[in-house]
Amino acid sequence: MRVLRRALLISVIVVSSLVGAVAVSAAGVPGGLGNRRVSVGSTYTMLGQTGTLHAGAVRATGPVTLSGRWDGGRSQVLAQTSTTADGRFRLTITLHRRGQLELRLGTPDHRVERVVLTVV
Repeated sequence: MRVLRRALLISVIVVSSLVGAVAVSAAGVPGGLGNRRVSVGSTYTMLGQTGTLHAGAVRATGPVTLSGRWDGGRSQVLAQTSTTADGRFRLTITLHRRGQLELRLGTPDHRVERVVLTVV
């Protein structure tokens, strides 16, 4: 099946603030990251691992980019990293302003995940 051959991205999103933390996970499900309402000043961390094309294959490695745009403005790179040898990555941003932030996560297995944060 085409879907089974497609590389999967396993992402865990952790939103933490002074008040507490919320964790959500998604396993290669489009839109699985879910939109969130978060507090200004909180940090937003994406942890994940790239997928494989088939069982037993080596995981994709390379650059991971988190870009975003505030309130419909121009897109800009917010954070970049590289995967480890086993395809794991971690990106963290601090939310310094209020508004709507559209995030786009691009990984070396050609997955693109999107999430919208409403920062209040």
